[in-house]
Amino acid sequence: MQLAFVMRRATTAATLRNLIAGRTLRVLACVVLAAGPGALAATTDAGPAGAQGSGLPFPSCQAEQYPPAGSPRSAPFAPYEIPFSATLGPNPAPANPLVSPPAGGYLEIANSLATVTLGGPVVGTNSPGRIYASTCGLFQLPTETGGISGNPPGALSNPAYNNNFVFDDPIPVSLNITGVPGLPILTGYGTASGNFTAAIDRQPAANGGLNVEFYASAKATSDFGPALSLLPPSLLGGVTIATGNECTIPIGDLRQAGLPAADLAVDSSGVSPVTGLTYAEETTLTHLTSGTSGALTGQPITGPITGSQATLVSNDFPVAKVDPNTPPSPDAPSAGSTPSGLCTPSSANLLNSLLGLPSPAGKNIFYAPSTFAIHTSA
Repeated sequence: MQLAFVMRRATTAATLRNLIAGRTLRVLACVVLAAGPGALAATTDAGPAGAQGSGLPFPSCQAEQYPPAGSPRSAPFAPYEIPFSATLGPNPAPANPLVSPPAGGYLEIANSLATVTLGGPVVGTNSPGRIYASTCGLFQLPTETGGISGNPPGALSNPAYNNNFVFDDPIPVSLNITGVPGLPILTGYGTASGNFTAAIDRQPAANGGLNVEFYASAKATSDFGPALSLLPPSLLGGVTIATGNECTIPIGDLRQAGLPAADLAVDSSGVSPVTGLTYAEETTLTHLTSGTSGALTGQPITGPITGSQATLVSNDFPVAKVDPNTPPSPDAPSAGSTPSGLCTPSSANLLNSLLGLPSPAGKNIFYAPSTFAIHTSA
C-alpha cells in the first residue's frame, strides 16, 4: 500500500528553491495528516524501523535518498527524498492517556438517540480525543511528491496493512445513548484502507500557513456487546445480546474496506439496500482538510520543520449501515474469522437503528491534531 500526497504543479520556482534550501520544508506537515484517517487504525506491530512502539520519538523509517554525486545529465532519474516522521497527538504519547488525556484525534458518528466515538468520549466540537499514532515516510524533490511506503503484501493476512503507520492499541470507544447512563468504555481496532492522497492548497492560509486537502478510507472494529447488553428492552427491539456483536464500521471507499460487490449493488432507487448509500457515496474517499469542512474548521500547517503542527477535520462524509459481511480490521482479536459470524444481522440492525445509519454527510465528525519532524543529513 502506498499512502501519498501530491503538491500541485502551480508551486512556483521560488517556492521550490526555498524547499530545497530547507526554509519551507514544513510542507512535509501535510504528510502528518496521513495519520488522520488512520485514526481508525490500531496495530499490535512493533512499529516503524527505529520506533519503540507508537507515540515515541523515532527517526524516519527510510533513509535519505539522493542522486549519486557528479551524476551526468544523461544519468537515469533519481530524485531527492527527504525522510520525515509524524504523530497523531503528542510525541511522546502519555504513559496513561486516561488520566488528564492530552490532545489526540477522534471520529464521531451521532444522531439524536446515540453517539459512538472512536477515541472518545469527547465533550463538544474541537475537543481532544484519545487516538495517538506515529508514521514515517519520504518527501521527494524535484517531483514534489511524497508518501508512506508500506510493508510487503500479506502482512497480518491483509495486503492493505501498512507497518509504517502505527497506532496505539487498543483505542477507547464510547457509546452514549440518551437516557441510558453508565455504559462501559469499549475498545476498538482498525486500519487505514487502500491509498491515501492529498494536495496542498494553492492559496496560503490567513496566518501564512499551508492548508491541505486529504482523501482516505478506513474502518474500525469493536465489540459492542458489553454496552448493548445494558440497554433497556424498549431499545433492544427483541434482540438478544449474547454473541455476534463485534461489528465493523467503514468510511470512505467501501470497496477498500472489503465489502462484497453484491452488497454495494444499488436497486432501482439508486441506493444499496445493504449500505443505504448510492454507489457514488459508497466509492468516494472521505475528504479531510486543515481548512473548513461543514461546520468544522481545522488548523493550517505552521511552525518550524522540526516541530510543526496542524489539525485535520471532516464534516462532509456519509457513514453506511453496518454490514455483517464487512471483514474485521486485520489486527482485531477476531481477524481471520468469518465476518458474518462476528457481527450478526440482528446486532447490525440494532446498531443501525441506534446510530441512525446510514448517516448523511454533515452529521459525522473527524478531528485530528498532529505534529511532524523531518530528518536530513545536513
